[in-house]
Amino acid sequence: GFAPESAFGFFCYSYSLISTFNNIEEGYRWAKLALVVLERFNAPSLSPKVKICITMFVSIWKEPVQSSVDEFFHFHREALLVGDIEFAAVSSKAYTHHGFISGSSLATIERECAAISLDMMQSKQLHGLVWYMSFHAMVVELNGKKGRDPFAVY
Repeated sequence: GFAPESAFGFFCYSYSLISTFNNIEEGYRWAKLALVVLERFNAPSLSPKVKICITMFVSIWKEPVQSSVDEFFHFHREALLVGDIEFAAVSSKAYTHHGFISGSSLATIERECAAISLDMMQSKQLHGLVWYMSFHAMVVELNGKKGRDPFAVY
């Protein structure tokens, strides 16, 4: 039978169908099944993790990237509500990356990067922060603030 954790397993299978076998249609179908299982079991502690992963790795192949920006903002809050600090940070990073790709203003992205970086430091998500710092520095440079130390916030 199925358990709430089956939703994450279905996501993993959907991702492997796409990444290994390039079968986007079938992978997308399994991801949708993961969401149905998640909803049926009403598993709030798993919900942000599964939704974030599906949006990052599966939906991106079928849906416009612009539609994911607001979703990641919502997933961040949802993850915080259930105490999933790790995936709250992952969702925040995806929020700014997808906003950047979607053409959001660099000034807005830079402000959000600074806020997210501070949040990641305070919540001790240092592994993710190290990776995120290069993205933040790139946004600062693209925003024309040469000479400004993008790591001063850290």
